[in-house]
Amino acid sequence: MFFKDKIKANDSSLQSIMEVLPIGVISTDFSGKIIFVNEYLASLFEYSKEELIGKEVEELIPFNLREKHIQYRNEYFKNPVQKSMGENRVLKGLTRSGKTIYLEIGLRPFEYNNEKNLIIVINDVTEMNKVFNKLEVTNKQLEEYAFLVSHDLRAPVRHISNFVELLNDELKSQNTESEKIEKYIGIIQNNSNKIQNMISGMLKIASINQVKPYITEIDLAKLLEAEAKSYEEKLKLELVNLQNFKINSDKELLKQIFNNLFQNSIRFCNTDSANVTISLTKNDGEIDIEYSDNGIGIERSIAEKLFTPFIKSQESNGLGLGMTIVKRSLRVLKGDISCIPSDEGALFKIVFH
Repeated sequence: MFFKDKIKANDSSLQSIMEVLPIGVISTDFSGKIIFVNEYLASLFEYSKEELIGKEVEELIPFNLREKHIQYRNEYFKNPVQKSMGENRVLKGLTRSGKTIYLEIGLRPFEYNNEKNLIIVINDVTEMNKVFNKLEVTNKQLEEYAFLVSHDLRAPVRHISNFVELLNDELKSQNTESEKIEKYIGIIQNNSNKIQNMISGMLKIASINQVKPYITEIDLAKLLEAEAKSYEEKLKLELVNLQNFKINSDKELLKQIFNNLFQNSIRFCNTDSANVTISLTKNDGEIDIEYSDNGIGIERSIAEKLFTPFIKSQESNGLGLGMTIVKRSLRVLKGDISCIPSDEGALFKIVFH
């Protein structure tokens, strides 16, 4: 009797703690039925606690996502593990009044009285999401401004370059030879070319967000193998778990993404050919791709800012825009990329949501 009373007392204490937490807590059984909610969660979704007990958890999800959520839930319960959801993406909830709210969610399975249950911790990030949306609008406006400015700069820079060439030709026609003049003209021409290349790069970056992807079903392995062939002996490609894998995406953007990665692997390779391995895993509706090569590696100080425009390693003689283009292109495809620091070749994690 003592042990039963102690268990009840512990349960009561635990529930009291969960009631005062400033985040939502909900518990379900493995069929998805709600068996506990705290006051914060009930208030967030505009219900009373009693109204939610016994309901399917899908009641708190927008209608168009419920069927897919049931599939994810059933798949998760085959191998339940502690995990966070909502990283790099926004999860949506639906309140009683029909309002959409945005959430970060943590899951943890537990067993009680020989029954398997799930505890879900929910953080409301609706206001934060509004701020992010405003920032995205501001960034888009800045990118449009950068596009216009870059476009307007092209003509005067091109004129400078053209007139320097005319000046050089005129001096030669008059048999005016001067090492200093030739040196100064060379400096002007080199810097004009650099500025033109930078402007072209800025225009390319700014134009990526204007792209409307043309989505088709693509055999990813065939696309990668076809692109790798164009580099002949400079690139050796190994694919893992990609056979017969189809992805709905934009073919030209995928080519641009992987060609930038291939070119970097070749450029920073210590051997005659770059050995590139691309492997695939699927996780809760996400497609995770790991890209690695046998190059010189990427230091942590570079990895942290690799996707920033004009940031490059000391070994690079390019503009430092390739990886920025890769990241922007992936965002257009609802994907992302991160760099894992390593001194034994480059390692990138690519995810498609």
